[in-house]
Amino acid sequence: MQFQDKTLIEALCINYQLMRNAYADIMENGSVKAVYRTVTNPTNGEIVATDFIGYKCKPSTQIFDFATAKIKSNSKDLVMTPQSRAELLDLSKDDDNGDSVKKLKELFG
Repeated sequence: MQFQDKTLIEALCINYQLMRNAYADIMENGSVKAVYRTVTNPTNGEIVATDFIGYKCKPSTQIFDFATAKIKSNSKDLVMTPQSRAELLDLSKDDDNGDSVKKLKELFG
């Protein structure tokens, strides 16, 4: 196993843990939170109203999305997806001029 592979595997594991933690937080606390705007009286600072203005995604949803994308990318780089394995098999088919061997060496150094 090459150093680059070890680094990719470590990154895959870290992002997997980030994804799990974010998912657990989403399941416990939800994925969005309500956002309110407080209106105050400019003369005395008294709260006049609290207006609902919508929903905002919690940070865990962004972490989940980012980690999921990185897992997919790392998995492809490590030839762990069906598509990447199919591409590897296509490259390994024998051809007359030896290009497939050159392409495999480029992929795996």
